[in-house]
Amino acid sequence: MTTKEERLEIVNNIIKKIASVDRKFFYSRTNCLTAYMFFKNNRLYFKDEFTKRDIYAYGYKYFRYCSQGGTLQGLILDFSEYIRTGNYSDGKNGYGGLFCPHWGYSDEGMKAIQEYAVELGYLNATLCGICEKPIFQNEPSDKIPSGHEFFIVHSSCLPDCEEEEYDDGY
Repeated sequence: MTTKEERLEIVNNIIKKIASVDRKFFYSRTNCLTAYMFFKNNRLYFKDEFTKRDIYAYGYKYFRYCSQGGTLQGLILDFSEYIRTGNYSDGKNGYGGLFCPHWGYSDEGMKAIQEYAVELGYLNATLCGICEKPIFQNEPSDKIPSGHEFFIVHSSCLPDCEEEEYDDGY
């Protein structure tokens, strides 16, 4: 089990990754500041990159001065719960968390963020039974039998099979 400080570091690294990809959420060019989370008086806060305000990261009612929209506010609350409890909470506060398809990021950008979050231990992912890379919710996957169990695999990892033509005699 990781400590709160270790989980805080994991989350701040994910925020840095989000701020470095595609639309660069959590980064303000105006202030040259990347958002981050921190403890103050034993409470967890979010430093808004645009307003430069410390926002108590415990509920939506504290986001009055947050420059982020609802999707990222939900993600901040997911991060907060993970840091405080150590429990996986991605998407619990709505909007799908890091699996949300509504960010406006490219597929490659979202995949890079998700893979990084899996690598750090924030996201849980099923590994492909063939290539052993993570399978994410938005990727097509299939089950293939293996003895008494099934392996979950990327659809792209399956070999292309030529279908036999059915001759019904007509």
